[in-house]
Amino acid sequence: MGLDNENAARLVFDIETAPLPEAAEYLEPVEAPSHYKDPLKIEAYKVEKQAEHLERCGLDVDLCRVVAIGLWSEDQPEPTAWTVFSVSEERDLLIAFWRTSTQRHLVGFNCLNFDLPVLLRRSLYLDVPTPRIGIDRFKHPDVTDLMQELSFNGKLTMRSLSFYCKRFGFDVPDHMVGAGIAQAVEEGRWADIEAHVKADVQKTSLLAAKLGHFSRMLAGGAA
Repeated sequence: MGLDNENAARLVFDIETAPLPEAAEYLEPVEAPSHYKDPLKIEAYKVEKQAEHLERCGLDVDLCRVVAIGLWSEDQPEPTAWTVFSVSEERDLLIAFWRTSTQRHLVGFNCLNFDLPVLLRRSLYLDVPTPRIGIDRFKHPDVTDLMQELSFNGKLTMRSLSFYCKRFGFDVPDHMVGAGIAQAVEEGRWADIEAHVKADVQKTSLLAAKLGHFSRMLAGGAA
């Protein structure tokens, strides 16, 4: 990447993230409202708010880690998924992703606002070399962000991937939502995480084909 790859082979991708194991160390201490007087209620409030803050860390580029990456290109019969169990394995995952994406035009959904910033930031923290890639909303020759395309770069409401799949009638089974990834990681449900990221890649691929970015579609939607 780093060149104008508009005509390069397209690679659909999606990532799943979870909070860093040590994310709590970087959060500001939680304070209960001043009108709370009961010690038990104060403690309960702190525990609840701390849990909420930790959950949001899974979407914070500085406090999350990548636990899965899904990929699909037209030369593949179906999506593939890479999952990693620990931060120590994450570096190898990032190296593999950047190697695979070389000379490819990336296609994602909300990838300019989330997936690519996370991949670039995690690579920075883990000392993984990255290509020069534009993630500006208006200038990104190496990337197609379907959310930006469908909203005309924010002129219209930005809707979810699930909304558009339902609106276009794409039938892709998916029994998990992104918000459940952190809990699935804690519980070791890696098969569920893999299935979810594959489903998201399939949804994105179907949507990309509907918008004219592919000559064919994966199973699950009409050509």
